[in-house]
Amino acid sequence: MATVEYQHATCVYPGMASPAVDDLDLRIEDGELMVLVGPSGSGKSTALRMLAGLEVVHSGEITIGGRVVTSAAPKARDIAMVFQSYALYPHLTVAENMAFPLKQKRVPAPERQQRVLEAARLLELEPYLDRRPRQLSGGQRQRVARGRAIVRQPQAFLMDEPLSNLDAKLRVQTRAEIAGLQQRLGVTTIYVTHDQVEAMTLGHRVAVLKDGRLQQCDTPRNLYEHPRNVFVAGFVGSPAMNLDRLPFDGTAACIGDTPIPLPGAAAAAARQAGLSEVVLGLRPDSLTLAAGAVVPNATSPNGTPSLSCRVHLVEDTGSDAWVHLDAAQGPSTLRLVARADARRLPGVGDQVRVSVAVSDAHVFDPGSGERLGD
Repeated sequence: MATVEYQHATCVYPGMASPAVDDLDLRIEDGELMVLVGPSGSGKSTALRMLAGLEVVHSGEITIGGRVVTSAAPKARDIAMVFQSYALYPHLTVAENMAFPLKQKRVPAPERQQRVLEAARLLELEPYLDRRPRQLSGGQRQRVARGRAIVRQPQAFLMDEPLSNLDAKLRVQTRAEIAGLQQRLGVTTIYVTHDQVEAMTLGHRVAVLKDGRLQQCDTPRNLYEHPRNVFVAGFVGSPAMNLDRLPFDGTAACIGDTPIPLPGAAAAAARQAGLSEVVLGLRPDSLTLAAGAVVPNATSPNGTPSLSCRVHLVEDTGSDAWVHLDAAQGPSTLRLVARADARRLPGVGDQVRVSVAVSDAHVFDPGSGERLGD
């Protein structure tokens, strides 16, 4: 086990004007499960491949266990990688696939067999050791790929979108297996995914990348509750945060003729910056379909802003439901998403009242995209 650190690490692909990974500073602690997440082209897989020695680091350094490995060959880095495609040898049995890296390192046969059996017990693969990959399900092949990594007893595991080939149910099951396995083994793990739900449920910490640059690295809870900028706010959370550019009058942002009072620190920061507009972020959980008669946009007696909205779409997922709403904003409309009680859902086209939990509001500078007030 070891700490892993990127120190101003940059990678530029030939012919590209911008770096694929740009000045990455990131430290993964010993035994930590760090998830790198971002949309396609954000640099997350490139960052992992730089660590594995599969991409050139053009500037900066990468260390594993305090040892600089920036120019070291992949086999000299003491890491094990699980690929999206699993990369199993079709002509070898499960046991032979798992033992292959040990055979390459000339580990004696008795020790190879012992390590393979230990990993197979851990992954519940003992009944399949004599089978070949074509005789296994996708989930079982994924376990074999993990087993091949485990037997190497590396300082760090690297996982590049290992669940992307599995169906939805199996992804949830395998995700739990990976989390439990990492906790038992305590091996430093760097995990790449484009799925923010996967990232939030797996990672001890999550590093969000965009266009090759690190946007924010924090615990899943802090990323959700305190996103540093508009990109992180919109990327983290499902459904996504409602983000709208609204007029600002010095104390409140306005949806139609309804003022949404901003948190004091955010309002003060917006005034200090001389802003006439802000980007207001509201999680769907912060919007509540209110009981009672439909009224024009107003403020309730307890000070909670209330909007009159038209139902555009209803998504009923069983335990949860999400209502897509249109709110008047001058000559145009704002599209908002609110959480609703799945047992009492409105119909498409209905007019409803929506209460806004202003204490949960997130406020961002429309120019820089940075958070205001923190």
